[in-house]
Amino acid sequence: MTMRPRLRRGAARRLPALLLCAWVAAWLSAVSTAAAAKPQEKITLEFNDVDIRVVVKFISQLVHKNFIVDDAVKGKVTVISPVPVSPQEAYEIFLSILDVKGFAAVPAGRVVKIIPAAEARAKRLPTVTAPGKEPAPADDRVRTQLIQLEHIEASRVVPLIKPLIAKTSHVEAFDEANTILITDVASNIARIQKIIEVIDTPGFQQQLAIIRLKYATADKLAGQISSIFGGARSARPVPRAVRRGRTTTAGGGLAETEVKVFADDRTNSLIVFATKNDLKKVKELVEQLDVPPPENNARVRIYRLQHVVAEDLANVLSGVVSAQAKGGAPGVAGKAPSRPPQARAGAAARGVLGEEVSIIPDPANNALIVTASPEEQAAIEELIKKLDTEPLQVYVEALIVEVALDSNFNLGVEWRALAQKGSSGVVIGNVNTGGTLDSIAAAGAGSPPQLPTGLAIGFLGDTIEFNGVTLPSLGALVTALKGTSGANIISTPQILTLNNKEAEFDSVQTIPFQTGTSTGTGVNVVSTFDFRDVGTKLRITPHINEKGYVRLEIHQEVSNVVDSSVIGLPTTSKRSADTVAVVKDNHTIVIGGLISNQMTTSTSKVPLLGDIPLLGALFRSTHRGTTKTNLLVFITPHVIHKAETLSPFTEKRSRENPLLQGEEFKGMMRETFQHGFPGIGGGAPGAQPEGGAA
Repeated sequence: MTMRPRLRRGAARRLPALLLCAWVAAWLSAVSTAAAAKPQEKITLEFNDVDIRVVVKFISQLVHKNFIVDDAVKGKVTVISPVPVSPQEAYEIFLSILDVKGFAAVPAGRVVKIIPAAEARAKRLPTVTAPGKEPAPADDRVRTQLIQLEHIEASRVVPLIKPLIAKTSHVEAFDEANTILITDVASNIARIQKIIEVIDTPGFQQQLAIIRLKYATADKLAGQISSIFGGARSARPVPRAVRRGRTTTAGGGLAETEVKVFADDRTNSLIVFATKNDLKKVKELVEQLDVPPPENNARVRIYRLQHVVAEDLANVLSGVVSAQAKGGAPGVAGKAPSRPPQARAGAAARGVLGEEVSIIPDPANNALIVTASPEEQAAIEELIKKLDTEPLQVYVEALIVEVALDSNFNLGVEWRALAQKGSSGVVIGNVNTGGTLDSIAAAGAGSPPQLPTGLAIGFLGDTIEFNGVTLPSLGALVTALKGTSGANIISTPQILTLNNKEAEFDSVQTIPFQTGTSTGTGVNVVSTFDFRDVGTKLRITPHINEKGYVRLEIHQEVSNVVDSSVIGLPTTSKRSADTVAVVKDNHTIVIGGLISNQMTTSTSKVPLLGDIPLLGALFRSTHRGTTKTNLLVFITPHVIHKAETLSPFTEKRSRENPLLQGEEFKGMMRETFQHGFPGIGGGAPGAQPEGGAA
């Protein structure tokens, strides 16, 4: 009972040893068979996870070669070959095994070195030349082969075949001999050689051609061709070389070539260096581009302006051109400053304009003469369309009135201005009013507030008709003008001006002022005079924004001659105001507080008796006093958006002006304007109304 398990356990231990011995015997039998195999006999290769050094020993005995195995040669090998092979075929299989494992067999005299493949490329390898394109051996032996090319350049073939070889292999081009050197296994070299045979055909050989242009510019067309073939344009005189990618042509072919384009400005020609196929495409492209330009593509064009002044627009456009030029001086009319080619190329990359653009104004015809390329002409034309637009106009009405400072007038002006708070207008600024706006507004009609003693600016709204004339909404002022003789309307100027343009109104007298005297020969006295303008001056510059508000830059001046203490030397007084205000279209702004003092003298006497010398003083009395007057300026801007609306507007203003409705004035205007005048009916004297009797 106890011996039987022991016998079974011993037999189980001996069984693996018996199997191993049987396998070794069979392997030795195969080795001995391989060693005894004759060259014409075939053997079957079967290796299952066998050490590579065992396989090296087996092949060495099979082909009778001496191998030197590097210490780095390690690994397991599995070969399945159900078909018997010859010893030579077995050796080729062995070389493939080494290539798969990253090793190579390098012949060295009577021995073969088996070393890592990376080191084998640097050893003395067999070198094969193929001048006649004879196929290389198809085994996996590492070798170096030279391939001579006939049509295509070697440097262009290397980038194509480099991805087809292993990282440990090597390929290099020798442009001087137009030859490719490849170090790789023979089978892969044979595959690459077949590919080169397809590429190295006459169709890929580069040719030189000169294309003369008739209409296009050589420099510009060379850049366009470079861009179409996928390359970057370079500055002259460097050739524009492009590397074309895999692009499908009309015939369905694929190409990997380089096109070089030179521009000869002297003869206006293109010098093209490309393959036969690419050269044909370049010529076809040139035929389509080298055509007469359309009429609107001329380099010199004349732009007739409709609204803006030619000189002003020329300055603006020249500033745009100069701003895009490197180192240019903006704001100068005429030709843009000359720049080196690299500066011109940089400017062209930054914007459309900037290369040799000339803008010359023609004041006689209000036109611009522009010299530029068709592309730049299109950009300039677009700018001109945006800038040459109908400008807005402003019809400015002003009322300059001088009033005495009395309570009746103060009540009207101040009460009307304060009533605007919270409605359409309000006092926006005053000086020395004596209290806050709310406290002034709380004052009753029995104790009216006083007119500001300093400069005041306010907005007033609405309109009122006074003696047939429509005036700004100065209700209290108009009431005071109706009820008092202390108001004096100095001027009512009305003027039309363009947006952002200054309008000036002068109603003055030129008075000589003595500036000095000198004594000549004898008793002659020579006096020098200076002539000065005395009267009313008004300068207004309007600026209109998109919301209908008008910013007014106002300069107003009123001067007059006062009594002089020196005989023959006049004395003048001047009141002026400079301000900037924003007012809405058709609304009124008022400027007040320009106060002056005038000395007045009045005499009361008994008729006849008061004129008697000496005794007449008993029958007359003289009163001297000072009168304070306040100068008020009311300004109303009217924005004219279209010129067509100006005629109805002025006609309405003419009909509302009582000075233009008198018969004497109408008769004078009919004689002057034969076809009628806005606001005045009828035509020339004796003219029959339409539809009247002959």
